[in-house]
Amino acid sequence: AALLACLLAAGPARAEFTGADAGTSGANFLKLGVGARAVAMGGAVTASVADPTAMRWNPAGLAAVTRYTVSTMHSSHLGVADYEYVGAALPSPALGGVLGVDLTYLSAGVISRTDASGNEQGSFKPYNMAFGLGYARPLGPLRLGAAGRFIQTKIVNSASTFALDAGAQYRFNNFLRFGGSVHNLGPGLKFRQERDPLPLLVRAGSAMVLSTDCLFELDLSFPRDNQPALHAGVDYRLHRGDKLWLMGRLGYSSQALHVRGFAGPSFGLGLSWSRTFALDYSLSPTGELGLSHMASLKFSWGSPVSMEQAEK
Repeated sequence: AALLACLLAAGPARAEFTGADAGTSGANFLKLGVGARAVAMGGAVTASVADPTAMRWNPAGLAAVTRYTVSTMHSSHLGVADYEYVGAALPSPALGGVLGVDLTYLSAGVISRTDASGNEQGSFKPYNMAFGLGYARPLGPLRLGAAGRFIQTKIVNSASTFALDAGAQYRFNNFLRFGGSVHNLGPGLKFRQERDPLPLLVRAGSAMVLSTDCLFELDLSFPRDNQPALHAGVDYRLHRGDKLWLMGRLGYSSQALHVRGFAGPSFGLGLSWSRTFALDYSLSPTGELGLSHMASLKFSWGSPVSMEQAEK
């Protein structure tokens, strides 16, 4: 019911979910994925995400975190911008759920400033930043979550605003989960006179456990300023030892169809040690723009605390 209310609230602002409004949103850095595992799976993680990056993919996934967990990410985005992310998930039995906090930062470095005649007028350093706080809790087979976010963008002048994300995950059985979320509900960014709307996005997906070592997920995304997109991903455990796990991942996103050249598929590897430390890597071809590399680190500590068991 909570997710349905959020989706209905998004209705008046979501335009037609077609390409006619392409390029009309502000804070477009919010469209970039976070976490090498999710990116390697083509962004198809709405129903399965269960770590601090859930703050960006589906806040309900925070409720699956059972230990204090910190996740960091770095990407040299298309070789022209530094893209950073850090997030933390903190289970709190006293609050009956899991708290989340994250920070996203995208910088294009120092850019020279010139006038109409080409004369140098110094330099400027554009950046985009988003700071979020979230909370999620389980209600039987259902997980619900929400995250509020402060957003700031600076080119020469700066603008800031607030946004809300909300989502749900539902465990149908041990093999099938469903998820849905709505992102970037807010008033938009206003630099001077005009206000640019935020990149409103609705996601829906399902995750299927095909075997003890294989997870398949299929998602649909509906952006306010572009056509709907299909996302698919596979997470396969290549090696399972007592402590060391090795994962291979493949993904696809139809969002890249408008890019010239080879784009859409994504690839990744993951290494997990004793379920305490994880290192993930993803590679995404982006056509004539080149390759996008991403690396993530995740560290968990403390005694496991299951909010779902606490509910029982």
